[in-house]
Amino acid sequence: MTMSTFLKLLVAAVLIALIVSKVDVSLAADQVRRAGLIACLFVISVNLLQFVVLGWRWHMILVASGIDIGFRAACRIVFVGTFFNQCLPTSLGGDAVRVLALRQADISLKNATNAVLVDRLSGVAAIVVLLLAGLPWLFAWAPQSPFLIGACLVTAIFVAGLLAYFLGDHILARLPFLKRFTATRIASEASAYARRIAFGAPSALLIFALALAVAFSSVTIVAGLAAFMAAPLTLFQAFVLFPPIMAATMLPLSFGGWGTREVAMVAGLGIAGVAPATALAMSFLLGILLLVSALPGGLIWLLGRDRYGSGVARPTA
Repeated sequence: MTMSTFLKLLVAAVLIALIVSKVDVSLAADQVRRAGLIACLFVISVNLLQFVVLGWRWHMILVASGIDIGFRAACRIVFVGTFFNQCLPTSLGGDAVRVLALRQADISLKNATNAVLVDRLSGVAAIVVLLLAGLPWLFAWAPQSPFLIGACLVTAIFVAGLLAYFLGDHILARLPFLKRFTATRIASEASAYARRIAFGAPSALLIFALALAVAFSSVTIVAGLAAFMAAPLTLFQAFVLFPPIMAATMLPLSFGGWGTREVAMVAGLGIAGVAPATALAMSFLLGILLLVSALPGGLIWLLGRDRYGSGVARPTA
């Protein structure tokens, strides 16, 4: 176990212990039991549909990158990557798996990495849209809330990261002392590549629409769970409150987002009047069902580790 993994496990354990010490766990467990099978099937079904949309999005990015890949192959690789995202300490593990799948088809490391990073970038861009759209409502609903401070912080981090990625080559060009480093050249090429896909690809609008669809589906899952648990959370409130939670969970702070998600859910959904025990129950159930939904990816990997990346052809451009 690396020090990074140990620290993320420690952070997750501390945050979960903190939130459990302040919430009636028995009531939360009862809420999970009362959610019922239909609620679980709802979450799993939407998640599986979401994975297909993710596969479609990545397929479009790969085609725009000149990498000939079938839709089924893209979905297969995304399913495997999602499984590793859920099971490894960092969500980047699945990205490494996707790069490896392309490398097995003789796609260059640079092209494979850029294709995965742009896919990530499209998802971040969609979340940034939801974050910025929801901030005015958060200021109106909870001007003194620590959750608002956290939402502003994660929004700033995501916006800064997005701008740094898109404008990286221009920024680095103003720092001539960095030109001699190979990493600088790679970062500059990645930035130019991202802009070429975002503004030059015919499918750019569709790619972004699919990214928004994924973000919307995540919000819908939370609103649906709230409805099954009779929690006072409307769909509009979920659209305002859940994106900061989703963004915080994506930060590399804890193991698989555990702990971070629970604290953020209790704090954020509390603004809408959701009881802490219910918010904790929703968070735990969401985390478990995300893992269950990703299990098909693990099965695909186990049954065909030497061919799960099949269907990918050499670059056409």
